[in-house]
Amino acid sequence: MIQRKALSELKNGLSKNKVVVVRGPRQSGKFTLVNEVFNSEHPDVLYVDCGIKTQKAHFANHEEFNKIMGEKLVLVIRNSQALSNLNTVIDWCFDAEKLENVVLICSYEPEMDEAFWEVFRTSDAEIIVNPVTYEECAEHFGLSNEDKLLEERLVFGYYPEVIAADVSAKEETLLAVLDKAIIRHFSAGERINKKEQLIKLLRKLAYQVGEVISYNELGNDCDLDNETVERYILLFEKAGILFKLPSYFTTHKYELKKSFMVYFCDNGIRNALIRAFQPMEFRNDAEQLWKNWALSERRKQLSAEVSTYFWLTHTKQRVDYLEISTNSGTAFQLQLSKKAKLKIPKSFTETYPEMKVTAVNRGTFFNFLRKR
Repeated sequence: MIQRKALSELKNGLSKNKVVVVRGPRQSGKFTLVNEVFNSEHPDVLYVDCGIKTQKAHFANHEEFNKIMGEKLVLVIRNSQALSNLNTVIDWCFDAEKLENVVLICSYEPEMDEAFWEVFRTSDAEIIVNPVTYEECAEHFGLSNEDKLLEERLVFGYYPEVIAADVSAKEETLLAVLDKAIIRHFSAGERINKKEQLIKLLRKLAYQVGEVISYNELGNDCDLDNETVERYILLFEKAGILFKLPSYFTTHKYELKKSFMVYFCDNGIRNALIRAFQPMEFRNDAEQLWKNWALSERRKQLSAEVSTYFWLTHTKQRVDYLEISTNSGTAFQLQLSKKAKLKIPKSFTETYPEMKVTAVNRGTFFNFLRKR
């Protein structure tokens, strides 16, 4: 089993907090991680899955909650985002003196009082579980082996089941992950009444990785109004399927303002949506895959203090990626080939002379991923 960085974060969070949140996309390994710490077969541990109506009913009121808890020392709530009274349940957990630990497993960001979020985020009680990282694979398989597997990862991604599958079964496994992680995931609880259009929207976004997104164009293509497109994209973000990269702008008159691009949190999910599993050498979207992979991997390493952007002008001058923190800013051009010449727009260097622009390519990506 690949050693996950989130395991040590989970143990650390549990040592300091009674209640922790384990959050990440479906099929990313959250349950496996928690089960490593709290065996679901242990008599003192209670697992409840709120994705099952009869089990969710245990949290309907305080009396039912006390009845199922009995003498248990640990409570693990799967799909806790499905609880409409989650804030109240957390209060019950804090008040239950016999309970030593509570783990809330969420497939997307749950509705929770900001006060609770503030406590979780400042006390190491929120653990994010993404699909496996390049670094975790490199430690498990060896750096040289993982480097040889990189093109395969660019196509099939890093979901644990996919990594574990034989080469001949990766496509089938990834499509099964897609079905469990997305197709069957969204329901009436998220006000999804146009599932076909939702999947069509996701596929449109898959083709537009690294391009400026227009709600209006997407709505016209998918027969959705702008408000619904915006809501669905926000839902995809909360479910850990994709992330938005906003435009960076200050005083340059030609800079794009209030625009954004989307990238997928995992290359495999992106490729599964459009049924594109050809090897890299036969693809016409290799640069898109490289940019998506580099940014999704980098995002797994970043702290909340770093803001990320792209830079683009109306004259198509572009810098792929910027990281801005309180004291500094750095910029990157993402290009697959090691031989490609680094092109930096003159208007960018004139406007932001303090920002160094670096190439992230097949030969330099490791330093980029490990950059602190």
